Amino acid sequence: MAEAPPAATATTPAGDYKQTLNLPRTTFDMKANLTTREPRMLQHWKEIDLYQQIRERPHPAGKWILHDGPPYANGDIHMGHLINKVLKDIVVKSRTMQGHDSPYVPGWDCHGLPIESAVQKELGPKMRELSAAQIREKCLAYAMKFVGLQSASFERLAVFGDYARPYLTVDPAYEGGVLDVLANLVKQNLVYRQKKTVHWCTFDRTALAEAELEYAPRRDHSLYVLFALEMAQAAWPHAWGAAPQQADLLIWTTTPWTLPANRAVAANPEHSYVAVTYSPPAQPHADAVALGGTGAENRRTLVMNQKLVERVMALRGITDFTVSDPVRGEDWLGLKPKYFHPLIADRVQSVLPASFVSADDGSGLVHIAPGHGADDYQLGRTFDLEIYCPVRADGRYDDTAPAWLAGQSIWDANALVLDFLKTRSAVFFEQTFEHSYPHCWRCRKPIIFRATEQWFVKAGHGTALLNKARAFVDSVNWVPAWGANRIAGMLETRPDWCISRQRSWGVPIPAFFDDAGRILFSPRSVNRIANYFREHGSDAWYTHTPEQILGAAQWTDDAILPDGSTEPTAFATHSLRTGGDILDVWFESGASHHAVLECTHPELGYPAALYLEGSDQHRGWFQASLLEAAGYRAEAPFRQVLTHGFIVDSTGHKMSKSQGNDIKVETALKEFGADVLRLWVCSVDYQNDMPCSRDLLARMGEAYRKIRNTLRYLLGNIYDFNPAADGAAPAPESIDHWMRWRLESVAHDCYEAFNSYELHRVFRDIYTFCNVDVSAVYAKAVKDRLYCELPDSPRRRATQTTCYQVLTRLTELLAPVLPFTMEEAWQEIRRLPGLAGQLSASVHLHIVAPPEAPAFTDAAKHWQQFMPLVELGFKQLDDLKKSAGLGNALDAQAVITVPANDPLAAPMIGYGPELEDVLGVGFHAIETGADWAIAMRDTRELFASCARSWKRRPDVGSVAEFPDLSARDAQVVQSLRKKSPR
Repeated sequence: MAEAPPAATATTPAGDYKQTLNLPRTTFDMKANLTTREPRMLQHWKEIDLYQQIRERPHPAGKWILHDGPPYANGDIHMGHLINKVLKDIVVKSRTMQGHDSPYVPGWDCHGLPIESAVQKELGPKMRELSAAQIREKCLAYAMKFVGLQSASFERLAVFGDYARPYLTVDPAYEGGVLDVLANLVKQNLVYRQKKTVHWCTFDRTALAEAELEYAPRRDHSLYVLFALEMAQAAWPHAWGAAPQQADLLIWTTTPWTLPANRAVAANPEHSYVAVTYSPPAQPHADAVALGGTGAENRRTLVMNQKLVERVMALRGITDFTVSDPVRGEDWLGLKPKYFHPLIADRVQSVLPASFVSADDGSGLVHIAPGHGADDYQLGRTFDLEIYCPVRADGRYDDTAPAWLAGQSIWDANALVLDFLKTRSAVFFEQTFEHSYPHCWRCRKPIIFRATEQWFVKAGHGTALLNKARAFVDSVNWVPAWGANRIAGMLETRPDWCISRQRSWGVPIPAFFDDAGRILFSPRSVNRIANYFREHGSDAWYTHTPEQILGAAQWTDDAILPDGSTEPTAFATHSLRTGGDILDVWFESGASHHAVLECTHPELGYPAALYLEGSDQHRGWFQASLLEAAGYRAEAPFRQVLTHGFIVDSTGHKMSKSQGNDIKVETALKEFGADVLRLWVCSVDYQNDMPCSRDLLARMGEAYRKIRNTLRYLLGNIYDFNPAADGAAPAPESIDHWMRWRLESVAHDCYEAFNSYELHRVFRDIYTFCNVDVSAVYAKAVKDRLYCELPDSPRRRATQTTCYQVLTRLTELLAPVLPFTMEEAWQEIRRLPGLAGQLSASVHLHIVAPPEAPAFTDAAKHWQQFMPLVELGFKQLDDLKKSAGLGNALDAQAVITVPANDPLAAPMIGYGPELEDVLGVGFHAIETGADWAIAMRDTRELFASCARSWKRRPDVGSVAEFPDLSARDAQVVQSLRKKSPR
């Protein structure tokens, strides 16, 4: 930033000329002291209720709503919260300042497993002694504690919002809204109950949705098992030759613990199968345990996919084997082959056709456990197999499993099953391997597939609900654009939605059961309970009787029968019991488009303009919202969706508390202040993962200081400027023309970037403008006229007018990003002469019309042409400093060569003094030549230096009264003395 000229030289009485200079004056400190200043300003905003003032001021641009995705109320905020909430706030503030009515209602997800797990951890064994109602009471207290803490943290970050009236998923009005959505899905026959294989967390003992899974490496057993065929001669294909006395199906599994639940083997009817006869090698493969005997007298025959023979035999190094002619799968299956259960000797089961069996790995034969796999379950339903699941909720076998497994954990069972199979010589090959395996997103433990009675929404591939949600995707503007393909792909491959959870803390699934196995669950009953929850809250499900909830001694309605059909039934309400399942927390939050935008905060209205969350919400909140809206409304719940990446550390690893590489938001606030953290958020390209470290934040602190010092410079030079009375247009050739054009170009680009959510462009353009356009070019160019001209000279007033325009525009542009600092600057602007009562009381009450792209005037065009010449001049000055020891550019002269026939030759007379100032030299001369050129000359031996402006010029001493001043400076001092004689 430009410095003020020094005081008078030794030839002048000390202080005489310094007093004649217009040196900067401002109370806008160079040192921000954000950590002290910001809390005081925040308190002031609360006292004047600034947020409510924003709501009450005019909104000429109309309504524009960002609907907040609710974070879990289960801990202090982290850097992920920071990036999410500050991005939202910048977007909302920029829309608000453009005249939109853009209220921000923060929300919290107060139900769900994360909170219940935290309470369970706090209570330990005492949790088992509590009723569901008591557990819910503890969970509510825990959630509300963190709603308060997180709310205070978001406010400290200057995230403006209606914190006095947030939306909470525990609000009875919200809970009623959730059941409104559920009732509508029930009305459309989209909700059903079925024993079905679902993702199950054995640690938390609950079903999980696809969105609640994370994939992580895990080592497991890869096991090739021999299933003994029941050797009926009629079931052996002629193409395989004479039927041996014993033959085995070779199946492959990576979950040996599911073998007790085996109910079939699947083969692909389109593939070819062969009988392989082999002699086991004398020594098992070095990496494996393999049984089955050795030697020619122990030759064995097994059945497998033709394409996989060589690969499978190679596992044990078997070279002595023969392969029969192939038989098409459907032909073999037509013979109805059967086999003995591998763990239950007298149980005979069938080989069934399944197109999902591949020849990419394994043996081409798949062991089927309908109670433990999605494909297995569907095959079981098709062939009426028992949906058998011998595993309890805690991951231990129940008493229906073989006695040697009963009570054992399935995670210990792999080794037990393997040992048992070895005793029967049923292991062909075994090894461990690492693969990507689904884990619970909360406890980080591996999950299983487990068949249980659950509630589902018909939202899988080909359903009407999914097709409508898919059509919604095409009506929405996704930022980045690839988000559309990502969520469309997720929708098209998703299964039906398991919406039930086996926990206490959530909105109950409002189903009543009677002793006959009938279920009262209809649109009418769900709507009744929705209204009851609005009045009493969902705790009533656990504390009130069915008679109280239903309001009648008898309730006649459609009942769900044990076979899944429905019929009108007269229920005696005193004989009913309430169901114990709660709704998936994603269903709760996914209903917020109705529960918030139409129920708890109807002033917001449906749909929202924008949802803004992390990219993981394509499979979470965004998807749940689309599906539920598809069952409730004719329009998508949002017009735009913006996603951001995740914060990573300096090595590229995802930042998390559990990894120990996180930065505490509270610590960063104390060190840097909110505005520096917000500037960092604005600076990153959030579409990708965002690196963050203390060093990066410290660098952002330097960028903040550059911006702050730019504001300080501008404020300091307009201390005596009355914008209404002193405004002046610059001379046609003034550098002020270039600066105004650059200012409006940057402003136009920034508003476009705000509205297209390219916030890193806002930071880049403003930082470059401050650092280069203002500091490196403009501030140096206008220093002399601001300090040395008469206070009210037209040239100085025109530059002050430009400085005022730059200052106010920067303050407007940066207010959404740096709300504290720009408020501080705005209050300084309001104190300028003549502005009392003319500007809004806060910059955040100010409305700005986004500027049009500025016209490229002749002056702006000329200055663009001169800039390469200026750059060349700066380079020559650097060369003079190195070669001749030139310490000050004011000791140099710029000689500018202009082609005589160039259109700029004549106007160049006017541009000369401006170029002199831009280059920062003491004098300039214009010459005519063949081409444009510039030359810098050392004038220390030629001209005297002006004692006031320090410019070396030939006219120093030309006024006898002031022999140490240039003609301009002498005239200024004379004028000042006439106005204020000694």
